[in-house]
Amino acid sequence: MRALRVAASALYLSLYCQVSLAQTTDNKFDSKLPEMPLISVDHRVGKTVFIAVEPLGRLSTPGYGFRAGYYLFPDSLVGINYALGNVNLNGAIYDSTLIEVTYKRFMTNSFYMDAGFASEQIDVKYNVVSAALPVANVESNAEFQRWGVVLHMGNQWQWNHFTLGCDWLGHQLSLSRKESFNPAGAGDPGDEASQKRDVKKTTRSTLQVLRFFLGFSF
Repeated sequence: MRALRVAASALYLSLYCQVSLAQTTDNKFDSKLPEMPLISVDHRVGKTVFIAVEPLGRLSTPGYGFRAGYYLFPDSLVGINYALGNVNLNGAIYDSTLIEVTYKRFMTNSFYMDAGFASEQIDVKYNVVSAALPVANVESNAEFQRWGVVLHMGNQWQWNHFTLGCDWLGHQLSLSRKESFNPAGAGDPGDEASQKRDVKKTTRSTLQVLRFFLGFSF
């Protein structure tokens, strides 16, 4: 009986030591585990101001721009976008200036949709065959202005103060449009009419794609 008690005591002491060792090992292992990184929505908490540059994007013409915004809440932002564009198509030069005022709503951690108002001006310079000398060209120009609403969808990621995002797709719906042509007086009327049709068609583009931006939030 005494031997049985000694054996039971030894077994109990052995089990106790193993449990204590396992707990100590687990505590040491837990202390070495890296903390899980916070996600974008957590990094937006406490932020008020957002500023960014837009080095690449496709507006009515390929362009670049600047952005600024104010966080109403971690999942909503009011902002203003200013973008400039320039492209040469078939000998015509298009210069555009776009201003947007938007309200952005984050639907998930980084995915958002926004809507707002847009104002855009496009200045065009194009060549017309000379009526007096067919082998020469004369320069005409035109101005377009349009106002309307704009919609975007994209992702915006936040790491501490650094911000990276992209409007994957956008659309500008024109509610009002004004156009003004200043044809060269010495241009061939037939070629002038043809150039006008091409310019009007090009300036009706309202699709926006891949507008990348990066900046900081404070």
